[in-house]
Amino acid sequence: MKNLRLSVGSAFLIFRHRLAAKIPFASLSGKSFLFNRLRYSLFVLTSLFLITSCSNDFDEYFKRPSWLEEPAYDALQSKGNFTDYLKLVNRTLYSSVLKGSGSYTFFAPNDDAFKIYLAGKSLTSVDQISDADAAKIVAYSLVYNSYSSAHLGDIAGTTWTEGGSVRKLTPYYKGIYNEDVSGVTSWVIDPYDQAGDASTTIMPYRYLSIFTPKYFSANGLSSSDYETFYNGMYNTLDNKINVMGASVLNQENGSPEIDVENGAVYEVNRVNADVTNIDEKLTADSKGNEFRNILNRKLSDGTYQFVSYEENTDNTAYYKKIYPSSNISHLYYKSYSLPFSFNVERSANTSNVNESDAQTLFVPTNTAVDTWKEKITSLYDITESEIPDIAWQYFLQAHMVDHLVWPSKYKSEINVNSEFLNGAGSNGNDLSSAGIDTCKMASNGFYYRINSVIPCGYFESIYGKMLMDKSYSYLNSIITNIYSTDLMTDFLKSPLKGYTEENMTLLLPSNALIASDGYTYDSSVSDVASRFTNSSLKGSTSAIERLKRIIRMGIFERVNNSSTNTSITDFSATEDGLADYNGYAYAIDYYGDMVRYKNNQLQWAGNITDGSKVTATKVVDKSGNNPYNNGQVFKIDGLPQYSSRNNVDSAAVDLGWNDQNTKVFISKYLKNNSEVSVFYKYWTALNSLIDIPTSKYYTILIPDNNSMNAAIAAGDMPAYSSLVPYAGTLNSVLSPAAVAFIYNHVLQGGIYPDDGKAYIIDNFKYYSTYTVSSMQPYTVSSVTNKSKATVYKGSGNVLTFKANNITNGATVLVKGGDSPVIVERGIARSNIIGPRAVIHEVNGYLKYTVQ
Repeated sequence: MKNLRLSVGSAFLIFRHRLAAKIPFASLSGKSFLFNRLRYSLFVLTSLFLITSCSNDFDEYFKRPSWLEEPAYDALQSKGNFTDYLKLVNRTLYSSVLKGSGSYTFFAPNDDAFKIYLAGKSLTSVDQISDADAAKIVAYSLVYNSYSSAHLGDIAGTTWTEGGSVRKLTPYYKGIYNEDVSGVTSWVIDPYDQAGDASTTIMPYRYLSIFTPKYFSANGLSSSDYETFYNGMYNTLDNKINVMGASVLNQENGSPEIDVENGAVYEVNRVNADVTNIDEKLTADSKGNEFRNILNRKLSDGTYQFVSYEENTDNTAYYKKIYPSSNISHLYYKSYSLPFSFNVERSANTSNVNESDAQTLFVPTNTAVDTWKEKITSLYDITESEIPDIAWQYFLQAHMVDHLVWPSKYKSEINVNSEFLNGAGSNGNDLSSAGIDTCKMASNGFYYRINSVIPCGYFESIYGKMLMDKSYSYLNSIITNIYSTDLMTDFLKSPLKGYTEENMTLLLPSNALIASDGYTYDSSVSDVASRFTNSSLKGSTSAIERLKRIIRMGIFERVNNSSTNTSITDFSATEDGLADYNGYAYAIDYYGDMVRYKNNQLQWAGNITDGSKVTATKVVDKSGNNPYNNGQVFKIDGLPQYSSRNNVDSAAVDLGWNDQNTKVFISKYLKNNSEVSVFYKYWTALNSLIDIPTSKYYTILIPDNNSMNAAIAAGDMPAYSSLVPYAGTLNSVLSPAAVAFIYNHVLQGGIYPDDGKAYIIDNFKYYSTYTVSSMQPYTVSSVTNKSKATVYKGSGNVLTFKANNITNGATVLVKGGDSPVIVERGIARSNIIGPRAVIHEVNGYLKYTVQ
């Protein structure tokens, strides 16, 4: 029987420890756990019966060792200055925790702390504290597991994570509560994690924030960070441990902790009683009503946009039994369909993250929200009800940060939209200048009230117009679904994200213009690309690919910094137009097509052929100013056309739906320009041997007649009479060299206009020189390579080219000519816009000599 006594006794001690360590208590009254407590009691009685029936010396056998520390309750009682705290403990189910075994950390407010608390509540005695508040105060003074002061700021694991902990789990949770759900007062409970998971066994336990020197050091924080929330309350004792708004006091032996049998006890000088989560703080903040109204807004079908009330029928049945007098018909788990829920204690689903971090919410005042609404509705000429649903989400996300935002780190902090809170990062305001009038610490993060709305790129960048104006919903659907990772990302690049040099010009094709091009849109089709159809479409180009090209033709990515400004702020050509080109200015769009413009009218290749023009009108605010922080937006009255839609000849294909053939484009130019008649003669003779793929990009140089004659005289181009000895006949020996000469002047890979600017523009990049990608391959003797040329701006910023050497390491295999090739200006001579191409008449020719 001795062995039996030992095993049963051991089981009893293990049970006692488990009971003390794991039993959860709600702050309401503890009634929800009476049934479980009854089962535990029956188990204890049964165990005691077995033990006492097997041995009469049980008490002696399990006598408390003299060397064992006393329980927390006894230790505090013997101290004599925790009378009020212990009175509250005795009124709760937590008394067994303090008196029993287990492993806890206790933050016990002393009697002086209760004097401060009672005075603040206009109470004279702890006896006047309600049972619910008593349970809350005691529960919130407990932390699971025992932590010495050396590891209070660490995270436990296989090894300690030094300074990683700022929050510890307590046995307190809110329990069920009443809330309006679609106009009906209903029972609600908070889920235990950010996924909104429901459980009757895993409660939404709250965390206690504990600020240790280790944590402050690990995160580069100072006492001023803490005092932003608790002014003048930073712990100046050598232990420097703060627990929410309380300081940990040292004991007579100089240690901050009191060693007890069931954990560690810390004496604190404040009562942490009114600790609420972010959701509760927002509900109690009357100055945040407008922000809260946005959170609670409903969609057109009557459902909440951001709040989710989900019922688990099994859990509803469970709580009906636990609270029979509460008349529970439905119990809802409340969460938010946002990056994080304001009423959830966990910031993630791993204990380490929950212990090391939490969330932050910035709540603009009612006045700030109203001012923002007025600004947005005025700018986009819409009513508040016409603000798109998704725009409200972007607005809310601008004020959300998925980690703790400490005051000293404010300048570098970004929200869940990945934008700087202060709108400018290190160049912007710090917290003291951010208009924040309230800083509060919640159980699940930080709560700041701010007197202005945090800027949001979804409204302030060039993307804002297509988001807010339903006239451009087709465009928006393509950008957000097909170009979400490239174009949309570019549209949102602004100082809010740390991009200070990017500047974009955007031409907006409206729904009406897209429809006029033959398109229909079916929103019921799940695949966005398939929603667009065009019954008049012919040729190989698909409906969506044509539309994608048209959209990209209206985008101009540029740079604007202290040394270079390539941005296009208007299309008047007042400053950048060239007299030699009848006042036109030139640019390359995002797709790579070339466009000319003046008087705010633009023409691409198809528009020029058809004689049509696209008029661009700049979008401005009511004061006539540009409202966008990363560029400018223009409305247009017609679509960019990359090929002719009206003037179709036999050489064009598919009624303008596809690019014109590049060779046809070159032939038409040569035919109409007498200054290049010599080149045209060779081109015609060699036409059957020339292959220029239409799908590539080209800058095509056409040497004028003088240059061609010089090349012939130098032997760099075969004499025509030798190349074509008889009409319709080519010299097969000389033909390859003649074709190579022509290929040398068809520069593949980029389109370079003679725009009069001092630099070469390639999207955001700018160069004083640029090496063209490559030309068509050709063979000279035994050397097979791709010749290259450098393009730069010469005297008067005229576009100039120079042949490069072809090398193999340090060995020059083919030497490029030394003489520059210069564009000859004139509206009919150069800057001739074609299908993914531009033609320039040039003075000089590109020469390559085999070494």
